[in-house]
Amino acid sequence: MKYLFLFISFSTLLIVFAPEDPAWIECSDKDDLYKYINEGWLVKNVKKKGDISYTASGQKQIYGKNDPQIFLYKGQRIKVLNFGSRCWFEEGAEYNYSIYNPINNGITGTKPAREEIN
Repeated sequence: MKYLFLFISFSTLLIVFAPEDPAWIECSDKDDLYKYINEGWLVKNVKKKGDISYTASGQKQIYGKNDPQIFLYKGQRIKVLNFGSRCWFEEGAEYNYSIYNPINNGITGTKPAREEIN
């Protein structure tokens, strides 16, 4: 019985004082949305749970998160805000894209804004 109590006590202390997983980060919130709207960004689309969209190749996608995803645009830039209590680090709080039209193949699409196109 003594060992069971020690095991439970140690487990509780470990859970309380262990660091949080760094792969989870803060998501966007309404303050971020208000900031971008005040900077002149316009709301393009709002995805909610159950919304259906299609990829460039025609595959059907169903948005499954409980929290919305808001698409903003300003000129040739697109910003996608992810809402929720916390986001996975690969998803991030927001995505940043720029609209481009490559000269080589003439296809219009989006590309991450951090990649420069000459």
